[in-house]
Amino acid sequence: MTKAGSNGQVKMIFKLLITIGIIYIILRISKMGSGSGKDREINDPRAVPKAKEEDLVEDPYCHVHIPVSSAFQTSIEGKTIYFCSKDCWEKFQAEK
Repeated sequence: MTKAGSNGQVKMIFKLLITIGIIYIILRISKMGSGSGKDREINDPRAVPKAKEEDLVEDPYCHVHIPVSSAFQTSIEGKTIYFCSKDCWEKFQAEK
């Protein structure tokens, strides 16, 4: 093989490597731009689930704080009162 033939192959390999590098960079940039960070967080199996933000209420009998959605609710004198359980509500009523 002549020097000119070998030199042509080196140029061809160099162009091929540059082309592959450019394609790789374009693909990486397009993946970064598609979807927000939140989308990637949701789909990431390693992501720790975020706690649902919810108001906490205090049980007037045992003074435990519980989320509103899981509290036992009752109305006393037109005011909504929250308890951690029906048992605490019954104990509260018995002491009144």
